[in-house]
Amino acid sequence: MTRWRVLIPRSSIWMKERMVLTVKRANRFLLNVCSLIPRQPAMSKNRNLFLCSVTAAIFLGVDQGSKFLVQSRGVYVEINRGISFGLLNGFPLIFVLSIFLLVLAIAGYHSIGRQFPIEWGVLIGSATSNLVDRIIFGGVRDWLPIPFLHLNNNIADWGITLSLIWISVQLWHARDSNTV
Repeated sequence: MTRWRVLIPRSSIWMKERMVLTVKRANRFLLNVCSLIPRQPAMSKNRNLFLCSVTAAIFLGVDQGSKFLVQSRGVYVEINRGISFGLLNGFPLIFVLSIFLLVLAIAGYHSIGRQFPIEWGVLIGSATSNLVDRIIFGGVRDWLPIPFLHLNNNIADWGITLSLIWISVQLWHARDSNTV
């Protein structure tokens, strides 16, 4: 059996080692440059925006579906021209719409895509459901009675109220722990 022996000049080995070192340096440089690019926040922002949108769509569908089912079964449905839980009934539509715009401004201020996506989704879906009712029926369809208060409301009213409480509590705790 014949063995072939390849003779590599010393200068070629030196060049090969130098090339390997250069590639390692280039990789290290690229890793350092790539580490400066903020990738995670963009991915989490898209994820949070997706969560917010899905939650809003679910609450919009659940509230509108419940109102449709209740109305189709002949249950008494009250048209509320005020705000949540029958408050401010009879006030002009411009007042109610300004409250809705105020909620949207607060949502924009706290950047929906970054913090509390599920809570904002509940708030936006519920507010949108009530806005759809106002546009179609001239008021919000209330069908859920509150015992002992003689008031009617709907799932969207509870969604708005609970999401605002939820967001407020989280902002309060975040402010105390300085994480916002």
